[in-house]
Amino acid sequence: AQANENEHKTEVERKTSKPEKQSQRDNEEGKIKYVLYRERKKEIETLMPKDEFVEIYKQEDVILARGVWKKRVKVYSETHYAHPLTVYVDIMPSEESDIRVFWEEENKEVDFQAIDDDGDGLAERISWVVPHLSEQNFEVRVTLHGNEVEGNLTLELIRAPTGVMNESSELEFEFNVSYANLSAVECDFNITNETGEIVFEDNNFNLSHEIDVNQSLKNGEYSWALLCYDENDAENLTKRDSLDGNFTISVDYTPNVLFSADNTSVIEGQEVAFHLNISAAFNISGEYIIYFGDGSNASGTFTQTQEVVAEINHAYSDAGSYVAHLAGSTEDVSLEGLADDITISVSAPPQNDTGNNTSSNDNSSAPDTNKPNIELIEPDENAEIHLSSTDDKITFKYNASDDVGLANCTFTLFYYNNSLLGEQAYTETNTSLANGAIDSVELLNFDEGKYTWDVECYDTSANSRSKSRDFEVVYPDEQSSNTTNSSASANSEQDSGTTNEENTDLIARADELVKKINDFLVREENYGRDEREAVSDLGLADELKFYKKKLLQMKVDLEHNLDFIREEKRKEERLSEISSEMDDIASKIPTDIRVIDTYEYLKNILEPNVDEVVDAYIEANSIDASDSVRRAMVRENEQIQELIAVSVNVKSVELTFDDRAEEFILVRKDVKFSSKDFQSLMEVIPKEIASSADDVEFVTEAKVVKSDPIFSVALDKLKNDRFVYKIKGSMKLEDIEKTSTLAFNEKIPEDSLTGLTGFVTLITRTELKNAWFYISWALFLAFAIFTSGVLVRKVKQRKWLEDEDVRQIRDILKDIASALANKDLQLAKNLYLQAKDVYALAQPEAKQFIYPRMKKAFVTINKVELNTLAKEFILAVREKRDSDAVMIYSKIKKLYQHVPLKIKEEVYRRISPYLRALQSRRR
Repeated sequence: AQANENEHKTEVERKTSKPEKQSQRDNEEGKIKYVLYRERKKEIETLMPKDEFVEIYKQEDVILARGVWKKRVKVYSETHYAHPLTVYVDIMPSEESDIRVFWEEENKEVDFQAIDDDGDGLAERISWVVPHLSEQNFEVRVTLHGNEVEGNLTLELIRAPTGVMNESSELEFEFNVSYANLSAVECDFNITNETGEIVFEDNNFNLSHEIDVNQSLKNGEYSWALLCYDENDAENLTKRDSLDGNFTISVDYTPNVLFSADNTSVIEGQEVAFHLNISAAFNISGEYIIYFGDGSNASGTFTQTQEVVAEINHAYSDAGSYVAHLAGSTEDVSLEGLADDITISVSAPPQNDTGNNTSSNDNSSAPDTNKPNIELIEPDENAEIHLSSTDDKITFKYNASDDVGLANCTFTLFYYNNSLLGEQAYTETNTSLANGAIDSVELLNFDEGKYTWDVECYDTSANSRSKSRDFEVVYPDEQSSNTTNSSASANSEQDSGTTNEENTDLIARADELVKKINDFLVREENYGRDEREAVSDLGLADELKFYKKKLLQMKVDLEHNLDFIREEKRKEERLSEISSEMDDIASKIPTDIRVIDTYEYLKNILEPNVDEVVDAYIEANSIDASDSVRRAMVRENEQIQELIAVSVNVKSVELTFDDRAEEFILVRKDVKFSSKDFQSLMEVIPKEIASSADDVEFVTEAKVVKSDPIFSVALDKLKNDRFVYKIKGSMKLEDIEKTSTLAFNEKIPEDSLTGLTGFVTLITRTELKNAWFYISWALFLAFAIFTSGVLVRKVKQRKWLEDEDVRQIRDILKDIASALANKDLQLAKNLYLQAKDVYALAQPEAKQFIYPRMKKAFVTINKVELNTLAKEFILAVREKRDSDAVMIYSKIKKLYQHVPLKIKEEVYRRISPYLRALQSRRR
């Protein structure tokens, strides 16, 4: 029976981590045995009435102090439980005589049972009976003797993954360390894969960690190892302990794929709308390709998203049967075979009795599906057109007709510029082309290279057809375009020759610069995603195209327009201007771009320093504002920070030119607005990132509010709700998280100061004289008591301010305040752990003195983290990322119990509408 019970227990643990209701019936009628296991160890045991089920929880925290090892144990339930239960707790190996269990609510010691699992004479576990719940708190105390204080430290495993992990979740590691000098303990932690490669490493391990399976680890077998030692004994490692374990990850990363089409039976030229939906329970990246079956395809990429939704339209030009097929892959799996192929039947247009396509003159009611006819006349397909100068014209001719009537025809010219992708160079639409008439388009100023000309025509029934041809423009090695115009002024032949020679040099330089621009634009197509994003964010492509237009205009001036300037002095001035402009453009044409590193994060404003921004704005605009007006501005701007959420992309970029290389930080911020009931955004950049506004260059139009620096970006200057700026030099990209983007209302409130209010009194005029006698004595006594209390507190403060532990804790608390001011929550949490270590070793009276400050820091850290999670929860619900929202809400619940009631109410007020929306969606 015992073997069967153990076998059943193991099986239950493998399937679920929830408490197990064992089926074995106890002698006491109407009750069943309720047992809670963790890591195959019994934690709680009770006899629970069959008609009553109450969830019971246990929470443990280890505390180290001089000469004693302590563990705080909280046992609780959400509702009252009036039946006794047995609690089991792991302790450091000790003799039974050194162990005490103290019940805090009853202020007394309780009896316990010592458990020696390995038979070495030392208890590793204890158990005791808790009479009832809902919440009871205990403290287990183990007295340490000399040999434990100076001996090896001891590690205790609280939780770690074991067996096969088949869910995409976080791996939780948590350990306890027992050692007298806890501040000297260093811990190294790592995870290795089946080949022995280290895939995760932390040389400053804080005894707990959560690792995202999806982001960090792939399927396979893993081993973990923890080594903790006294840093003062790092060479010999005589005071150390280690733990290790194994686990396997086997997660099904296959996404759900839906691939469908609106209409699988169409007529030639009619578009088919294909719909694609790829979804997963975690972020995925990859590429999809749709092969339409007629030799063409469409593709797209997706990055770090849980859902991909796409609609792709495709028209089949010829009758037949086609099979549309989905291919592609994510980082982990192929999309092949995850969706069925789609068969598309394409039929020819209906015909009349004569065998011709049905037209509008036909008496049948069939719709017009006939496409217009297009005949391309000249230039011929793959023609090589030799031009002597950019003044030479090329004439394009085509003919179009339709059996019903033409609506319009669009001519488009594409220039390939040594690239695989054509850039539109010219387009025009003719809406008055007669049916069957020839249309012609004449163009000049061609660059050398390959082109495509395309004609697309629509009829009055919205049917369309397009045809295209390729050609190439070739110039001779030495163009004759630098000859002077015959009508130019014939001054001295020597002066004319000198000017022409200078023109020729500048014309050659213009061609050289245009080629450099073209070369960079061609290379852009072959860059990676990060480099292409950087080019786009910097606006380099548009800037270079603008320079190219200016150079082409300069070339036209040099070849022709300067000949019409009769005054030699003015002509020389213009030549000098052109030369200077070319120098300026040449210095701005990059030869290469490289993204060294990239970093992304999402930031919501939690506790913005609105006071600093309001003061800077008032000073920058020379506003004469009273204190009440200033305070009103601060209040109004604090209230609107929830209207925005900012996602940030940061890149370390190196931009290379002919004569130099520039390295800078490129910052792109995308702002999501829930409302735009304000005028601008304020970008606050700490001085440790940029010492002054001169170190920052905004790509988006912005104003300097303060040189420290603070910038203002008007909402109407944003492009697609985005702004971009550069910071000179290099830095740790994560430091950009210290910048803040604030919503800012520039409206100046009216001064609403209404004067001072006095005390309200219920004493009548006739009673005032007698009443004042008592009031004055009461005030005197209150003042005397207050003064004496202050003097006593000052004496105690002076004493404890000199205590070494107190000084150390106060210094750490100052660092915590600084970390929170810089929005570095993780640093603040790490510092608090350091303060706790020092606090554990302090004298009892010193603890009483410093405790209020410790508690304030603890509450502040939890408040900041809670506000961060609340913001993230609201954003996740708004964006319908329900799984993220549920995970964030579970973290909120853990922190909720550690903050004052006022903060709880505020957080609940903010998230409750979104919580209801989430619950309604998940029903």
